[in-house]
Amino acid sequence: MFRSIAVSFNQNQIKMKQGKKYIAVDTWNGEGYSSDNGVEIIIFDTKKEADAYCKTEAYKNEDEDVMKVEKVDNGYEYFDVSEDGYTPDDSGSYRFYELPEDAYAVEILCNINEVRILNQKEFSKAIADRG
Repeated sequence: MFRSIAVSFNQNQIKMKQGKKYIAVDTWNGEGYSSDNGVEIIIFDTKKEADAYCKTEAYKNEDEDVMKVEKVDNGYEYFDVSEDGYTPDDSGSYRFYELPEDAYAVEILCNINEVRILNQKEFSKAIADRG
């Protein structure tokens, strides 16, 4: 079972800029996971800018004795390494995704820290499937 959160993009904001664009998405799979995920509508012009933002935000969650941060392909993951070691139930990520021209919404599968960028047709179908 998963819970999705869809956030509509401002299409004009995306179209105003030329070339590839990236969006940062934060996910959390732990206490409060259904409400503590989100998409900041910050559009980056380069992968380097998006990666730097994700790194900064992920390291804000690092705690020497509890949370550790690791680099992944498109961002950073952080996870609980308290007394019992790695606890996958308490983990999160800041990842960046290239925005396709038809990007309309973000779906966050918060129980597994995964994200899908949806176009309007995919968004409508996802909402209908959950209704």
